[in-house]
Amino acid sequence: MVTWHMFIIKGAFAPGRVLAFLQHIHDSRQLLGMHVNTLHVDDDSPDMTSVTLVFTPPFAISAGQMRQLVRTVYAVIKLGERPKLKQMAPLLVTDEQQLGIELQAYPMQIYDVTLGLPTITAANEKGSRFSAMV
Repeated sequence: MVTWHMFIIKGAFAPGRVLAFLQHIHDSRQLLGMHVNTLHVDDDSPDMTSVTLVFTPPFAISAGQMRQLVRTVYAVIKLGERPKLKQMAPLLVTDEQQLGIELQAYPMQIYDVTLGLPTITAANEKGSRFSAMV
């Protein structure tokens, strides 16, 4: 079993996408074809939703596969359920920092997964717009 403590920053996604993603997992008990043992919304604020998600992969997942799985989940939340591969491809190859994804691994297949962090580029753009207004 794999445990994700997910922190989803709502501002990075279209309104309703996070709820739709979680509702789909709740209804289907599946995460990208893997059985979901537990889905628990730990906290929900206007800015962020934190979730504990426990799922069972069909085989051991390597660190690289885990990173790709997280990117795929990000793409599904960003684009909606069942996005076309052509739409997903740019998100699957983009650097995690540019997407605002952070993954922290712990022993026993436990991970902190943060999706939608503000990127350095976005922060710089805001700063440059601010300085242009001054």
